[in-house]
Amino acid sequence: RHYLAALAPVDVEPIAAATRGASGAELREIVRRGVLERGTDVTTASLMEIVRTGRWKAEIPTGQYV
Repeated sequence: RHYLAALAPVDVEPIAAATRGASGAELREIVRRGVLERGTDVTTASLMEIVRTGRWKAEIPTGQYV
């Protein structure tokens, strides 16, 4: 609710249920990705699609780094 306050009304219950244990930063990332993809037309369905695909989760880098 905190990150969605300035946007259209979104039903946060299904999103919260699907992201149990997620940190605040991870929830912010879901909203950020939704806004980048949809602008201010973020909906519950568009956020749930981001949650289902896992695009909001951090990727562990692989390979060699200096």
